[in-house]
Amino acid sequence: MKFDDTWSEFNPFDYLKNSERSYLSDWALKGLETQSKKWLEAIEGPCFLRTGTPERISKDKNNPKQHTELYIKRLNSNGKLFICIGESFTWCEGLYGLASGATPPILNPLIQMFFTFQGRIAQKFNSDLRTVTYPGNSNTLMLQALDRVLLEIQNDESLKSRYNEIVILQQFTDRSRCEYGHPETPWINSVYQSQANKKILNDSRYVDFEKFLVYRLNLILNKHKNLPLKCHVWRNFNPWISEWSFDNINKIALSMSEFKFLIQGLEVLEHPINCSSQFYLNKITGVLSTEELEWLNSEIDKAEILFKFLYDNELGGHPKAELCIMWAKYLIDQGVKFDNQ
Repeated sequence: MKFDDTWSEFNPFDYLKNSERSYLSDWALKGLETQSKKWLEAIEGPCFLRTGTPERISKDKNNPKQHTELYIKRLNSNGKLFICIGESFTWCEGLYGLASGATPPILNPLIQMFFTFQGRIAQKFNSDLRTVTYPGNSNTLMLQALDRVLLEIQNDESLKSRYNEIVILQQFTDRSRCEYGHPETPWINSVYQSQANKKILNDSRYVDFEKFLVYRLNLILNKHKNLPLKCHVWRNFNPWISEWSFDNINKIALSMSEFKFLIQGLEVLEHPINCSSQFYLNKITGVLSTEELEWLNSEIDKAEILFKFLYDNELGGHPKAELCIMWAKYLIDQGVKFDNQ
C-alpha cells in the first residue's frame, strides 16, 4: 500500500478519550467505549486514514470530504481482507453523529472501523479492512477506486503475500451518478457517445447502462484474477432492473431501499429508475417527445411518493445503528463472508 503524504497515521486508542465525540449522550458514549475497547484488542497498528480520494482530486480539491479512505490490520487475521467501496451510505453518514460535510466535520475512526455495516462484518470475521467511501461518489469513480485498490495490493509484495482471501463489497449508487467526461473514467465516454443519437430517456437505456457497469466490474476483477478475490455488488437507492450473470460476481438481491420496507413487513413501493428525474425534466423538457415526457413525469411521481415515505420513516436516510446491524446480517446471509473463520 502506498502511504504517501495524503494519508495520516492514527492510534485508535486516542479516540476513546477524544472530545470530538461530545455530541453523544453519556449512555451511548459508555456503551461504544466499552465495545470499542474490547474490539481494539485485536487491532494491529498502525492504522491509516485518507481525506479525499485520488479519483476526486480534479473535482473536489478545494472541498475534500473527510476520512474517506481507511486501512486497518488485525492481529491473527489469517490472511483475510475485506474491501468496501461506496458512497455516503457505505461511509454511514449520520451514524452516531458522523458528518463529513459539517463545519467542522464530525468524525471518529472508531465508528468507521467498528460500527458501520462493513466495520461490523470485518470485526465478525476478524479481517483486515480497506475502504474507499466517499460521500456523493458515483458509480464510475467507485469502479475506478476498486481498480486502484486492487492494483495497490498487486504491486505491494508484502500485501499480496499477506492475503489468501479477499472479499469485496462493491456498491452501486443512483443511476444518475455517471461522471461522464471525468479524466479518471475515459472508458465511460464511448458508451455515452454511442447512445447520443438514441432516445434521450427510456427504460431500456438504463437497463443497458446497468449491464455495462457490471460488465466493467467484471473486467476489473479479471484484470486482477491472480488475487484471491470474491466480489459482491449491491444497489443503494434503486432495485436491480437488469438480468446478468458472472461467475465471479454475486448480486445482492435487495437494494437497501427495498430492504428497509421488507424488514418492517411493508409492501415495497414502486421505485423510479433514478432519483434525479426532476433534474432531467428541468434540463431537457424542450426536446422531449410526448412519450418521453409522459414516462419522465411518471418517474417523478414515483420518486415523490418514495421520498415522502422514506423521509417520514424511522429508517429513512443514511443507515442508523439498527439498520447497520440488520444490513450486515443480511449481507452475511447473502454470502458476504469468509471461508476461513
